[in-house]
Amino acid sequence: EKEKEKEKENEWDLIRLVSYVCMIPRAKCSQEILEERVKLWKKGGGTSHWPDKVVISGLYSPEMYDNPLYSTLSRRQRLLIGCLEDKEEEEDIKKQKEKEEEAKEKEKEKEKEEEE
Repeated sequence: EKEKEKEKENEWDLIRLVSYVCMIPRAKCSQEILEERVKLWKKGGGTSHWPDKVVISGLYSPEMYDNPLYSTLSRRQRLLIGCLEDKEEEEDIKKQKEKEEEAKEKEKEKEKEEEE
């Protein structure tokens, strides 16, 4: 009987929490999406694991509380939820997008040449 009581006491010692994370280059995500994700997080809301969409998960209303954890996040953690830290990072992202667009254009040109 005492063992069963002890088992019940320890029953919650093995709780697990799983969080799915999906990462893509920041340049593939629009500024509007990043801003919305940050706004939701600051208010205690959550989104799905898709980084390039805002799919609200759980209960959320705009009147939710301010998230007290925001100020305790490391720079890396803030970047993961979509925060931009400075203009230099914004410029890097812009350059990355431009390079990707150029690569797409070159690929299209190459495909056209191969068709001819």
